[in-house]
Amino acid sequence: MQKPTRVWCVAKGDVSVKELRNLVQGACANRDYGLNCGNIAVGGPCYFKNNTKKQASYVLNLFYAKYNTYLAKYGTLTHKDPSEGSCRFPLPNRNG
Repeated sequence: MQKPTRVWCVAKGDVSVKELRNLVQGACANRDYGLNCGNIAVGGPCYFKNNTKKQASYVLNLFYAKYNTYLAKYGTLTHKDPSEGSCRFPLPNRNG
C-alpha cells in the first residue's frame, strides 16, 4: 500500500509583503472562511514577528487544509513540511 502524499500550501516568493499582509488580515477577519488564526497572534506558536511571508503561509495552508484548494495568486503547493518549532502546519482532511 502506497503512503499518501503529504502536501502543504505556502506563500509564493514573488508576492509583495503588502499583498500578503492584506491577505492575512482579510482571511482572518472574514468569519465566512472559518479559519482559526489564533496561532499567528502575538504569543501564538506561529507568530513570526516581522515575517509576513511565514504568517501568510500559515493562513494559506489553513485555507488549503480546510477547503482542499488554494489561492494560486498567493500560494504554491509543496511536499516539504513548513512546520517550524511548535508551529505545526495542518494537513488537509482527505476523508471529508
